[in-house]
Amino acid sequence: MVRANSKVSDTILRVSTLLLKLMEKPMNYEDIFEYFGEKVSSQVYTTEVIKKYLNTLRALGLDILKEKGKYFLTNFLVQVELTPEEIVAFNHMETLILKYGTTAHIKNFINFKKKILKFLDKKSREKINYIKVGFFTSKLGLKIKEFQEICDEGQRIKIEYKNTEMIVEPRDICFINNKVYLECLDCENSTIKKIILDRINLISRQPLKNKNTNFPKSVVFELSGRLAKIYKLKEGETVLAENPNKLFVKNTSEDYEFLAQRLIRYKNFCKIIKPDEFKDYFINYTNKILDIYKSD
Repeated sequence: MVRANSKVSDTILRVSTLLLKLMEKPMNYEDIFEYFGEKVSSQVYTTEVIKKYLNTLRALGLDILKEKGKYFLTNFLVQVELTPEEIVAFNHMETLILKYGTTAHIKNFINFKKKILKFLDKKSREKINYIKVGFFTSKLGLKIKEFQEICDEGQRIKIEYKNTEMIVEPRDICFINNKVYLECLDCENSTIKKIILDRINLISRQPLKNKNTNFPKSVVFELSGRLAKIYKLKEGETVLAENPNKLFVKNTSEDYEFLAQRLIRYKNFCKIIKPDEFKDYFINYTNKILDIYKSD
């Protein structure tokens, strides 16, 4: 009977686990270390080991690129080659959606496109991954294109939003509840912002590039009662500790306003642990709601 090599088995497990996570989202070294800490029993501690795992995946034919400190998986083991007719049809469909589609249509199409790109061969990806600026004729489409390019360039910008001027580091364009937001870092107070794209006036591009600093302090909150048992982690969240009655969650990437809107729904089953900045924000947020009901 052949005895399994536990060291080899652990390596295969970690490489496979890394592949599955890269299919979901880009990751930097810190993300990978944290993910391994949650998913595998034997921890990985050096970047050199991570590089070996990434090179192993590349040797299998996977295209993994590094941009702004994060590794991106741009294809998958299954490679589908589109015919010229299929490429023309796809591009025509995309053109019409970006011209005439609603925000919901654009959101659904972009999410669909992100998923299928990884399953196409390199030539097919190049043919359907290039959009001419002229294809965007709607106001929303043009603005998405403009700010996506700014995000890709990693350049700070000065904007006006709600009659207030701000200097921000744009990070991404995101779609929430059929609205398009610019996710950015407010350089003045180092807080995450999700700003409705239609309400932004671009004043100027700054000479400084994004510093690519980490997002602000993580928010830690405690959930209790039945909520602690049924709570499903959101993107950017991890469990710090748990017992039969309580769950301690760390949120690393959610805009303070969006997080406050969500946590207030949990009522007395949720308690904010840290940081003090978010505690103060949450108190101010709830006070504004209570002020509506105060008599003159």
